[in-house]
Amino acid sequence: MAIEVVRERGRTSGDLALAMLFYGGIAGGVLLIGLAGGSSGSLMQYLFGSISTVTTADLVLTLLLGAVILAVGSGCAPPCSP
Repeated sequence: MAIEVVRERGRTSGDLALAMLFYGGIAGGVLLIGLAGGSSGSLMQYLFGSISTVTTADLVLTLLLGAVILAVGSGCAPPCSP
């Protein structure tokens, strides 16, 4: 509803209103974490993860799901013409 209010009251498109609210929400979250005493290091780990916490099972699952996605995508593709 907030996106629609911003779009109607201003002279912006829906995409611009969505972007403004999205990045405003991220900025507000960073501000709240800073006020709560969190560090930027913990924020970066929360947003992007840590490579040291990846297990072998996570890697195997990612590779299997990637193979399934490639197989389904290849099966749904139209045949190549010679």
